Amino acid sequence: MLNNIDLSKIRVFKEVFLNLNIHRASESLHISPSAVSQSLKNLESELGKQLFIRSKQRILPTELAKDFFERIVPLYQNLTGELADFVLDPAGLVKTIRVGAPIHLGSEYLVNFIKKWEKKNDYLVDLYLADSSTLLTKLKRGELDMFFAEKELSAKGLTRGIRRRSVIDDTLTFACGPKIYDLLEGKSIRYNKMVKLPHLIKEDQSELMECYLHYFKKKPLSLSSKLITNDSESLLKAVVANLGVGVFYYSQIENYLVKGQLIDMMLERKPLRKSLDLFQLDNFIPSDSHLSFVEQLLDSLK
Repeated sequence: MLNNIDLSKIRVFKEVFLNLNIHRASESLHISPSAVSQSLKNLESELGKQLFIRSKQRILPTELAKDFFERIVPLYQNLTGELADFVLDPAGLVKTIRVGAPIHLGSEYLVNFIKKWEKKNDYLVDLYLADSSTLLTKLKRGELDMFFAEKELSAKGLTRGIRRRSVIDDTLTFACGPKIYDLLEGKSIRYNKMVKLPHLIKEDQSELMECYLHYFKKKPLSLSSKLITNDSESLLKAVVANLGVGVFYYSQIENYLVKGQLIDMMLERKPLRKSLDLFQLDNFIPSDSHLSFVEQLLDSLK
């Protein structure tokens, strides 16, 4: 019998019922398949009955599972919707997401992103900035819901129960349209030539400065900018229209490079690799707000 209401178990059950596949459910929840299976096992143990018939090829709901889905899941959705209207004290449910990140990522980008996200979502985000080993320790202690770290974080520091998800594995480069590239008159791309080209930049210029430091070993003192925006799509369209130079992840512009609409200006130089992983406890069941925060953050980083 279900003596204690555990919303996380109901959330896992809902995803399994809708997907009829443990792996697809785990991908939707951003947790491991073993964590999904264990949550289902615990729920079945509390109910005292089987919810799914498992085989190697498929998973089928029992009549109890169908009844449970029809009667309990709507109550769960209504309850989580009602809870979203309240902020309770630390003894209860707190509308807070606890995130850790490297100092450079947090100070240069996350602070501004979090401010905007909190206003739109009426949620609080506690941001803790530290080195990767410190963040890993805090995650194991249950003091963080998640943290981001560079891929250089050694696997030796990881233990069972920690889930690692690659969120960025790309290169950052300067790109422009053919007409802008022709302004270089076939000459090699040097710093003095580069800074004189019109630039289309984001309000957050950290990636631009990072590219200059990597490819030219120094930051520009001043730039001629025609467009300043945080809308990556608008920025890309403007660069394709030959309005100036932009900074992009290679995956963003790959199709345009193939079509000849854009040119990778740093093709002959050592690429600036960007990598980032997301770490969570294996048994952590994210709420809708956790999932929304992660997905919107990743979209903004790309």
